[in-house]
Amino acid sequence: MLTHRWGSARRIAFLALVLLGAVLLRVADVNPAVAQSRSVTAWRVDQSPGVDPNASVWDEIRPTTVPMTAQQVAVPTGGGAVSSIRARAAHHDGTLFVSVEWTDSTMDDGSGATEEFVDAVAIEFPAEPGSAVPAICMGQADGAVNIWQWRADRQTGLDQLGKGADYVDLYPSTDELFYPAQQAGNALAIPGADAIENLVANGFGSLEPADVGVITGQATYVDNEWRAVFARPFTAPDQFQPDFEPGLEFDVAFAVWDGHHLDRDGQKSVSSFVRLDLSDRPPAQPGAPGAGEGSGGWGVTLTVLIVAFGVYAVIVLRSPRPEPPEEQAA
Repeated sequence: MLTHRWGSARRIAFLALVLLGAVLLRVADVNPAVAQSRSVTAWRVDQSPGVDPNASVWDEIRPTTVPMTAQQVAVPTGGGAVSSIRARAAHHDGTLFVSVEWTDSTMDDGSGATEEFVDAVAIEFPAEPGSAVPAICMGQADGAVNIWQWRADRQTGLDQLGKGADYVDLYPSTDELFYPAQQAGNALAIPGADAIENLVANGFGSLEPADVGVITGQATYVDNEWRAVFARPFTAPDQFQPDFEPGLEFDVAFAVWDGHHLDRDGQKSVSSFVRLDLSDRPPAQPGAPGAGEGSGGWGVTLTVLIVAFGVYAVIVLRSPRPEPPEEQAA
């Protein structure tokens, strides 16, 4: 009888520990996945950084390191040359700014030949904030995504046009027949184009430019490092694009292409979705609440508690059964 009771007590103790851990994770809203528990805070700043990757505002914000891995979902798979990126975010006067940095030993900004591939970076948001997180690659039928992509050749081409590079500035007719690149949607041939392309998708093969593009951005390459900045007003310009609002949480994912390693299309380095918090506070100092990476103090506390519960459960489950008392002699 004593042995039976001990076995039942061990099972009850184990189930109680599992349930307690699940309740704690639920109450604190902490995802046990490492990547998902990371967060990027968009701090309120008094001065707009614009699209300058080297603006002094970014020096006030501690970056969050987001791990990357090879894309293995859609063909062509592969990539993984970039192991991590460093993300910062800020907002000012109704505009969200996101800075992404990563190490790259080569600057690949030309695509004038078929064997040339370029460096690029993209950030992805679910079209409906707060909804179930869609598929990481191009979303799904019931979960559209909005993608902001910067490509090195787009910026290089626009810079060259601005400096008076050789190009034909007058055609014999204004008919669209004489502007095939514009009619095909070539971003470098569209007057007023920006280095950032605004894209929407709701599944494989559905990626297309958004009808309205109000995203601006720029990147610099210094000392084997790219730093790109994206900017967009809070209010969504069209469907399949999220509205931003301070005080709310969003999801964001990142992708990087390394042209030197022949990355293109689906061959790239990608992250999981991480949390983006739009804070009403100014940038926190290192060590202050919200200044670090991950899920903050709750995450550390829960990790310690769960490890302690696990150790206790192992001790309970592995402890020897009590011996039944010896029968007393008559």
